Amino acid sequence: MALALLVAGCGGGDGGAPAPAPTPTPSPSPTFSYSQANSFAQDHRWTGYDAFYAPPDPSGTNAGATLTSSTTAVTSWSRDRYGLTMPRSDFFAADTVFARDVGATESSSKSNIIDFRMNVNGVPTTASLVSPELWITRYFAVAQASDSQREIFTIAGDVTYSADLARFSTRTYQALLYFGDTFLYRDRLKPLVVDLVSRKVSGTVALIGNPDIDVTVTGTVDSGNTVTGTFTSADRSVTGQLRGRFYGPGGKDLGLVAAVTRNGITTRSVLSGTIPD
Repeated sequence: MALALLVAGCGGGDGGAPAPAPTPTPSPSPTFSYSQANSFAQDHRWTGYDAFYAPPDPSGTNAGATLTSSTTAVTSWSRDRYGLTMPRSDFFAADTVFARDVGATESSSKSNIIDFRMNVNGVPTTASLVSPELWITRYFAVAQASDSQREIFTIAGDVTYSADLARFSTRTYQALLYFGDTFLYRDRLKPLVVDLVSRKVSGTVALIGNPDIDVTVTGTVDSGNTVTGTFTSADRSVTGQLRGRFYGPGGKDLGLVAAVTRNGITTRSVLSGTIPD
């Protein structure tokens, strides 16, 4: 009798098995939205820029050329007004508007180029906004302005979200150094590796020039995903500096503004890299 009472006391209230714990609902994967820079038919939200700036230099060598960056948002530009506002920075005394003006021209025969009238530190200057119609990249554009006093050369575009880039440990780009229609030189593309674990950049890329020459690139990626680096040719006749960032989904494009020193003269260029589809 005692044994029977003990067994009965150990049963559940209704004699059934305990209900299984509910399966947790997985968190939805984050989604990221990007716009390609080669369309003037829409507004763009660009979250920073990198620039080459050459101050006045009587020698003509651009010895004082520097590279700089900003994470300040670039004001949207749209099809209606073809405007691009660069925020105040080291070389802009105030917000500078790349705005379409009377006499401005538009061309789409090669790269999509729109010419502007603008003021840089109060000096009237002609400027151009170049979007990548025939570039290997799609998610950044170049704004440039120059006169007898200065040269400004700026990359801006749809910067890759940090959480999007963090999904990858390595990004391998097909890259080259050239400002222009890079698609025409696609046979010169070489791999450039970005290790997002060690935060190192390495590779050898072609510098398209007169003559073309290969340069070895080394660089780092900081905590904000800004890329900085240097490059040197094997005979050390060409050296340079790089600064830029990742653009588009998953860091599909790499856009670095470059200061290229050759024969004692420093000029600007772009290191463009893309991950093929």
